Amino acid sequence: MMISSPSIWMNGLRNKSFLILILVAMCQPTARSMPAEQAAAGYEVKAPGVGIRLTEDGRLTAINSHSCHGETLLTGCVNQGEVAAAKVGGGGMEFRKSLSGLDGSCALVERFIPKKDSIRWEIEILGAGSPWSTAISTRLDWPATANTRFWTAWSDPDPESQGWHDPLVTRPMTNASFTCGGLFKQNDRYITLPIAMLMDGSFGLSLIMSPEDTTLDASLSTTKDGEIAFTRTNNRISSRQPVRFALDIVPCKPDIRAGLAWMVKRYPRYFDPPNPKVREIAGLGAYSFYEGKLETAKLKQMGFRVNWKASYDFPYMGMFIPPVGDEEPWKPLDKRPSMTIKEMADYSARMRASGFYVLNYFNCNEIGNHVQWPAPPRKAASDSDLWRDPNDFVFYQAGGAWLRKPDGKPTYSWVGCVAADPGDAFYHEFLVKQARLHAEKVPASSGICIDRLDWMRLYNPTADDGVSWVNGGPARFLMKSWNGLMNEIGPIMHKAGKVIFVNPVYKRLDAMREVDGIYDEFGYRGSCLNASSFMALRKPMIAWTSSEADLKPDPDAYFQRHLYMGVFPTAPVPGNDHTINPSPFADKWYLDYGPLFDQLRGRKWVLVPGVIRAAGTKANVFQVPGGYAVPIVFGHKQAKVLLRLPDMPDGAELTCKVFYCGGECITLPAKNSNGQLLLDVPLKDGCAVVRIPTDKVED
Repeated sequence: MMISSPSIWMNGLRNKSFLILILVAMCQPTARSMPAEQAAAGYEVKAPGVGIRLTEDGRLTAINSHSCHGETLLTGCVNQGEVAAAKVGGGGMEFRKSLSGLDGSCALVERFIPKKDSIRWEIEILGAGSPWSTAISTRLDWPATANTRFWTAWSDPDPESQGWHDPLVTRPMTNASFTCGGLFKQNDRYITLPIAMLMDGSFGLSLIMSPEDTTLDASLSTTKDGEIAFTRTNNRISSRQPVRFALDIVPCKPDIRAGLAWMVKRYPRYFDPPNPKVREIAGLGAYSFYEGKLETAKLKQMGFRVNWKASYDFPYMGMFIPPVGDEEPWKPLDKRPSMTIKEMADYSARMRASGFYVLNYFNCNEIGNHVQWPAPPRKAASDSDLWRDPNDFVFYQAGGAWLRKPDGKPTYSWVGCVAADPGDAFYHEFLVKQARLHAEKVPASSGICIDRLDWMRLYNPTADDGVSWVNGGPARFLMKSWNGLMNEIGPIMHKAGKVIFVNPVYKRLDAMREVDGIYDEFGYRGSCLNASSFMALRKPMIAWTSSEADLKPDPDAYFQRHLYMGVFPTAPVPGNDHTINPSPFADKWYLDYGPLFDQLRGRKWVLVPGVIRAAGTKANVFQVPGGYAVPIVFGHKQAKVLLRLPDMPDGAELTCKVFYCGGECITLPAKNSNGQLLLDVPLKDGCAVVRIPTDKVED
């Protein structure tokens, strides 16, 4: 326990109990200093493929035959009295501890419960007295060697150097810290899936936090010596409601796909799209306000399929479909004199008739435009007309929703709108009604794309979600507001046969439960491409291309990293807003690579350990309708790729197709022998996509 302030130290000297607490904390054994005789005693918990040893006070000392140390610690807290150990059903163990700290006291309960393919590590904290908060850290201390490798779902495994870095590679253990969830900022360290994997020779181990937990702010840290820690903050420790977390200790093969496969199987609701039709819809995207005639054949050759309708046809942010008749006009944000619901519906119908799909703009955190401060006098004579003026709506109808700065002023955003909390009762119900209107009034639209999830990382200090404790008081975490809202909006859209895409400017797996696909506004940045891809293992993902500059100086590298990650870029469509527009230069490259991206439509990552190896190049493998697609990138003239595909009969003779830039295609005979399919693939521009047919593909 560190004493960081002289004044705190002097105050402690005047308080005997505080001084005793400090001395006890300094004498507490840590994971590294535990006496050998204490580690030898204790208990065992076993599950298929994994067994752990625990001391009599509940500290983890070994996983299988590997010595290690693990425990949950509350910052500034120490044990008071004996630890109570008890057996729980199914061969598990439970440990109860009493903890005291500077800010409060609590009971900490840890359970280690065997499951069919893991050991569940459950944590429960119940406070005493007034609410308080401290960091809650679950640590695993692994004796790392030069051969130990580490992996997590990182945005960038090497953020200190420039350029895109392959996120599928493992690294040695290092001193590093990652936030759980991150923004678009370049060189930030963050993860999107709460997974930490260790690989030591033939042994692999994953430590995985449950996305079903109510997680507020959290982080993952590592040290070069082998310590891994998941730390959560801002949780309210009180006597009224326990804080609960769960992790799984998962033995697996030393392959990152093994840990990912376990997560997908254990938490399918976060990875599978609620509406599988999204895989038919997805392809290269656009963010265009253009409603004129398109060069249909040319755009289809580029792989373009879906337009996220740029946000200019509604009256102001939040009011996406006003409460008017289908042909009653309103003044939209753009320069047109008027817009109607019928015109919105007709545009989607025309696009569908041309073979394209439309996602309407939606936003759960921004309302109004050109909002004034102080609030101007109300204009509407009746409440039914409050929607007609953005200031009336913001201040006299949605007044409890907008986020206030410490000085009481609104938090402003684009076109003078203000940030808002969808956990507010009025605003929550308003957004639910907006979703119903979309489902009913724009039938040819394929769904919505929800913008600006970056607001979800904030806390609303004027509200109370019952679980947050920030700066010494209650607050409402906007991610919790989001999940509550999506529990209603998701079923509305999906029952109507529509899909939900999101722009995950704030990237966290636990926000993805009702989401069908991702359209990442910053996907042209390598770190965002990587981070969002891990949330899209079984969902389609489209990445923004902001301008021709993103393609330069090496367009091949730009497109090939998207192929490798299974991500569709944005196509140069007329009217694209702050994204790439048509030009001879851009069109050429998109026409070349479009046929390759078409081979990835409907793709899902194949998460079988050891499924693919490639020499002198990079390659990935995806399940697609009718077989598999294998993008081979960053190569030279020839690539040797070894595949171990599931459900591929031994001795099966196949005729694969190899697709190249520009649409050229050749056939490539192959034979599955002893469970292995060896492909010797000619490359052009260092690249190809191989389609492997099969009658049966494991889902």
